[in-house]
Amino acid sequence: MDKNLENDLTNINILLEKVKNYSFDFLENINKIPAFPDRSNVYSPSQLNKNGLGGENTLEEFMQRFYKGIVSSGGSRYFGFVTGGATPAALMGDWLVSTFDQNATACDHSSAAKIEEETINLLKQLFGLPEQFSGAFVTGATMANFVGLAIGRQWVANQLGIHLSLDGLYSIPPIQIVSATPHSSILKVMSMLGMGRNHMNYIPTIAGREAIDIEALENYLKQLNGEPCIIVANAGTVNTVGFSKGIAAILLGHLIGCVLLYLAGIIGAKTERSAMETVKISFGKYGSVLFSSLNVLQLVGWTAVMIAAGATAANSVLNIGGGRVWSLIIGALIIVWILIGIKSLGKINIVAMSGLFILTIVMSIVVFRGASAPFQKEG
Repeated sequence: MDKNLENDLTNINILLEKVKNYSFDFLENINKIPAFPDRSNVYSPSQLNKNGLGGENTLEEFMQRFYKGIVSSGGSRYFGFVTGGATPAALMGDWLVSTFDQNATACDHSSAAKIEEETINLLKQLFGLPEQFSGAFVTGATMANFVGLAIGRQWVANQLGIHLSLDGLYSIPPIQIVSATPHSSILKVMSMLGMGRNHMNYIPTIAGREAIDIEALENYLKQLNGEPCIIVANAGTVNTVGFSKGIAAILLGHLIGCVLLYLAGIIGAKTERSAMETVKISFGKYGSVLFSSLNVLQLVGWTAVMIAAGATAANSVLNIGGGRVWSLIIGALIIVWILIGIKSLGKINIVAMSGLFILTIVMSIVVFRGASAPFQKEG
């Protein structure tokens, strides 16, 4: 047996412990790890070691040469692709799959194939699908589109009385593929399946959106006069996120809020009373108690949110025991601030607000410069 392999098998528990520690360290710091690789990272090809390095040395070389370029694709700040984060249960399953290394090509070779069947069974129950439905798992979104279009291609051929698996694409006319804003992988799959990218028929979208216009789709299908086609349905894309309508909603909400605050301010100025005192004018004594209680509740809630956000930010700069320690420190400072009184800290408050404004500008520049990194689109 190869010496490196023999050594790895003997020390498998040590190797896996190291892998576990590296993995845990990554997951624990995933929101601090960059979401885009540093452009200064330079990778130079290495020379082949004819005797091999062994598991431990290979792991260390990876950590030294490549780990610095690993990004937090499963973290909260990554927006390059819609990959999502692996849950602990999914990570456990992934490790066990690699460990057991089963041959799942046939049901009688291992119980591994039964796991896929059971998962499909549970998904049918979850989505309320008929019992006679079947399914299969693929490696990812692109292969899901590949399989879906391949099945659609087979269906079109069947509608034309052709056995596609036996007679091939040469025996049928070009297949009509219909969509509005198809994903790039759809066009890739069309070329791989021999249907050709140029046979994509684009349907208009709903005004101001990237969702397919159902009425326009219906009119197009009527023009086909019963000719079979494949519809790639889409309700939009992940790239737009409805920014225009979202911004409009934010602006409208702020406008309504400012108008109400302005009107409340006029009442307070004319009556020389606080906001909570002026509530009595419209809602009476007991009505003011309700609004005062709601005001206290929202102040407590927002204070908790600000303490948590401040603790997270402070801990990322100086880790002195985690977010809980910083929450206690910030909470204590707020209590001191309340006891001293805001009027006694007038000058300090002005300096703090000015510093906060400058810091906001600096952070905005840093964030938006980082967001200008080239977006990698799958083609």
